[in-house]
Amino acid sequence: MIRNTAPGLLLTAAMLLCASAIGAASRTATPRAERTYAGPFGPEAGHAPAVRTVPSDSASSGPGQNRRAAPREPARPAEPLRELPLPAVPDTLRTPQRRAAYILDHFWDAMDFADTLRTRDRGFMEQNLANYFSLFPHADTAALVPTVERLLHAAGGDRRTTTLLAEIAEKYLYEPDSPLYDESHYQRFLRALLRLPYPDAAETVRYRYQLASIRKNSPGTRAADFRYIDRQGRRRTLGRTQGSRLLLIFYDPACDHCLRTMERLAHDASLGRLIETGELTVLALFADGEEAEWRRSLGNLPEKWLAGLDISGVQEHELYVLRELPALYLLDGKKHVILKNTDPEQIRSHFGSR
Repeated sequence: MIRNTAPGLLLTAAMLLCASAIGAASRTATPRAERTYAGPFGPEAGHAPAVRTVPSDSASSGPGQNRRAAPREPARPAEPLRELPLPAVPDTLRTPQRRAAYILDHFWDAMDFADTLRTRDRGFMEQNLANYFSLFPHADTAALVPTVERLLHAAGGDRRTTTLLAEIAEKYLYEPDSPLYDESHYQRFLRALLRLPYPDAAETVRYRYQLASIRKNSPGTRAADFRYIDRQGRRRTLGRTQGSRLLLIFYDPACDHCLRTMERLAHDASLGRLIETGELTVLALFADGEEAEWRRSLGNLPEKWLAGLDISGVQEHELYVLRELPALYLLDGKKHVILKNTDPEQIRSHFGSR
């Protein structure tokens, strides 16, 4: 999977790194929509939010039209505020982490949660939650739990609002294609949801399942072992597969995205050097299919990669929750998970930071 960073996230990061920029922007109390803040997705997936612009009398006319100013229309009522203003950050907070924590702590101060016309407005709530979530990577993790709990508490006992918050959190923090995808952030949101005093039985089952899925093979835990057969037909296990770092790739030969991703990895010069020096072992595993189909696909895999066919029922027994293929895991020599559901960029970054 390949994740792109949306323009709005770059603005947020830049503002956090520049204390004076945040102070100046906050004191104006200008809605971020007027500063062309795009957010990650906007009100609908794949679309940037509408940005209000001020019409100009000197704007160029179309072909064959005069450039004289058009008659002024009667004043229209102001559009409803679509984005909450940033809180003013005290100048005494200088580090990006402390500034981000302060903004998160006060992000919803201007929100009237008793106004259900606003709290149940998906477009409004999604835009502001996207802005809110974009701050998570910049704050200390200790600041995230209380801010999420305060948000859900502020929503009160309105189940429709709480359900909407949960749906948007899942979309932005748990969908692999989201530029804000981070299971650890979504896990904090799930835990806060499960602590609410008015649980819905069906939703509770769903949240608990998602929480269990996130905890399974999470970074720092030992990866679930499984048996597989290799190119030579030998029976092997993940636990006994040698390598100081092991890149585990779950794929399907019929998946075009899998093949494109593996081709990128195969032609990555830096990863190729790591394989040559023995610092990285690659195991590509077909986790759900017939042996004949698997053997026909072996010609598409580099010879220096290990190739395996699962014989443990990885998907049937949910040893790994494969929500999207390919699924990439980076493991250490003792098969502890370093990166879960990662991508080529994060893998290169890991080795580059060592």
